[in-house]
Amino acid sequence: SGINAEYGVDEIEDEDIVDLRAMSTVGGVMYLDLLKLPPQAKKVGNWVIQDITESALERIPNPKPEDEKEETEETKEGEESGGEAAITQLTKELTWPLLNMSFTVANNAVFTEEPQLARWEDSQQCWRTDGFEEVNFDETNGQISFKSQFIGPICTFQDTYNNMPFQSWEIRPYGQGCVIFTLIAASVELEISIKENACCLNSPEDIELDGIRNKWLPAHILMQKLVAAGINVFPSEDADKYVSISVKNEELESSVYEQMALASSAFRFLLESLERRLR
Repeated sequence: SGINAEYGVDEIEDEDIVDLRAMSTVGGVMYLDLLKLPPQAKKVGNWVIQDITESALERIPNPKPEDEKEETEETKEGEESGGEAAITQLTKELTWPLLNMSFTVANNAVFTEEPQLARWEDSQQCWRTDGFEEVNFDETNGQISFKSQFIGPICTFQDTYNNMPFQSWEIRPYGQGCVIFTLIAASVELEISIKENACCLNSPEDIELDGIRNKWLPAHILMQKLVAAGINVFPSEDADKYVSISVKNEELESSVYEQMALASSAFRFLLESLERRLR
């Protein structure tokens, strides 16, 4: 609950900081803690001796850099100018080696690409992608293994706009007062039934979506669940900064959507035919 950060594309200068407008969390947050072992039991003859401590488990914080070591070397130009120019190099050595870690991603998350690991940097209040080595993602069992020196919140991200631009879409009548919306995106094909004030996801058949599929839900709830599951086909207002799309006139676009909604129970709409009508 203490994690609160949002970086936009215009504000980020450090390439290792996750742009939360371009990347989305998938599968929740994994909290990694390193704990000190309590005193272990010792067997002496027929006796087992155990130290009893009343203190709680003690967490080991992230390693801190040792005192910075400065190495200064003067360039030839600096020597010629009386030592006015100098290059200072700072090297930092962490106090423990890389730790082997692994975890299994949530079974209700769909990854259409290899997930991006990121760690929470409390001092900067942001997610960072540096600090990981030998990252491996096993698609068969959903396990991520890696090496790192950092302990704390770790999250898996993927590109928010990896399904854009859309390839095609269709809205067609289905029975009385119901329509079928089909969307073919870059890496997923969705079919959603729409009736009155509810929507029902019909496909895809991915096992990760069993908790969502074939259930009638309010539109905003279905959207939230799809995004949480890793299927984001809902562009933000600033989507044109991250993916090549045709920027539309908002007033005209809203009017067209309203007219389509009124006529969709009797007429079929396609991406291609709509584009020809609007040219």
